[in-house]
Amino acid sequence: MDLRAMAMVVGLLAAPFTALPLATAAAQESDARSPWQVRVRATSILPDEDASIRPVTGSVDVEDVVIPELDITYFFTDHIAAELVLLISNHNVDSALTGVGNVDLGEVNLLPPTLLLQYHFRPDRTFRPYVGAGVNYTVFWDENAPGGAVTSIDYDNAVGYAVQAGFDYGLNDNWMLNLDAKRYWLDTDVRITSALGPLSADVDLDPWTFSVGLGYRF
Repeated sequence: MDLRAMAMVVGLLAAPFTALPLATAAAQESDARSPWQVRVRATSILPDEDASIRPVTGSVDVEDVVIPELDITYFFTDHIAAELVLLISNHNVDSALTGVGNVDLGEVNLLPPTLLLQYHFRPDRTFRPYVGAGVNYTVFWDENAPGGAVTSIDYDNAVGYAVQAGFDYGLNDNWMLNLDAKRYWLDTDVRITSALGPLSADVDLDPWTFSVGLGYRF
């Protein structure tokens, strides 16, 4: 057998072993988890409100609520992810005005999408804690003044900030339990038409949110 024929035989025998690393890499890539994750949670919203009311003085009370929430997460790496939090909440609002007493300020709906950048500490473990921080834009809509002493009320849409901490607990390769806590810093300007004349208020809502739910990693 000449050298050329010998080289061809060696090449044919070696071909499967040469292709093996490429096949293994392709299989690993096809088996890799999707970067997308979704969760459905029950969320308790607990406003930590404060208000400066003009030209009278007083305080504002915003109702605590429990609502459903959807969040969508995209993993840039195993540790770094972005989460978009989507929910709609409805709150009753009351005020206590000095010299007047309690005044019903009706209801307001909030649409507060929040985008957070997260760090996940133990992405390959069963218990997977994370922290995050981000921005929020809250749309106030369908304000419903109660009538009587208060005939109209208007809230300004506002930009806020949020931090979070939580963890996922893996049930299998795809499903997980989730617990999550967030703190928001959110202020809005409010204009009220009332029997006392026009009122304005700078309201700090600053809610805490606590969530529990199920997640799915695609």
